[in-house]
Amino acid sequence: MRLCVQRQHYPLYSYGRDVVDDIGNLRHFRATYQLNAAAYSSGWRSMPEMAGGGAVIDMGYHSIDMLHSYFGPPSRVFAVAAPGMIRGDVEETVSVTLEYENGRVGSLFLSLCEPHKNEELIVAGSAGAVRLRRDSLQRFNTKGDLMQTFTHEGASSSAVIRTLVDFVAHLGDGDVAGDEVKRGLEVMSTIDAIYRSMSTKQPQSVPSVEQLRSMSRPAGGQEPTNGVRYRFQPSQRRYGSDLPPCRRAATPWTLQ
Repeated sequence: MRLCVQRQHYPLYSYGRDVVDDIGNLRHFRATYQLNAAAYSSGWRSMPEMAGGGAVIDMGYHSIDMLHSYFGPPSRVFAVAAPGMIRGDVEETVSVTLEYENGRVGSLFLSLCEPHKNEELIVAGSAGAVRLRRDSLQRFNTKGDLMQTFTHEGASSSAVIRTLVDFVAHLGDGDVAGDEVKRGLEVMSTIDAIYRSMSTKQPQSVPSVEQLRSMSRPAGGQEPTNGVRYRFQPSQRRYGSDLPPCRRAATPWTLQ
């Protein structure tokens, strides 16, 4: 099993991790991913039973996966969804605040109701800031002076090629596959917490993979004394008030 996420192979996204290390102690970040909703008016994306949701589970997965690769999993999230403009059965615009154990904070804005597409990550540190897009990377000092600029044309096609090359190069590599699956579960745990926060309108903790495993497979095969457990199964991922809280989760870890 392999988990191939295209943005992991964008050249500037990969290089950006090294540049972020050069701006000192990271304080906060702001990530944006927005696009026009035309693609969501027909096809599988327009069917919640197939897509599983809207801005968070579909397009948002890519942004959240990238944030995990830069900053690791958050410890807590708080998310709110704006009223739908086009349809009411999936979330269209979502604002998320992410908190980390080391005190770092970040914001993520996802929307499929915008007139134009934009994907951007801005990271602020004690020694400067970085603005990252698919085809450009800029580094600023603490005064706001532009210190470095990098550009890369054809980022999307290059990332597809790199993804396929990496897939072939690591066929049968269990360690690589295991790391990818673990990262995927971490991303889905964050997405699950985002959906729970939207449903409850409260901040939600993000369980680690180890915590999910312990809830799924209790020691000795016994049920937890609090009567709560997780089991791995395809869940109903629709976000809507007609579903009970335990069924609004985006992850296949379903609360029992």
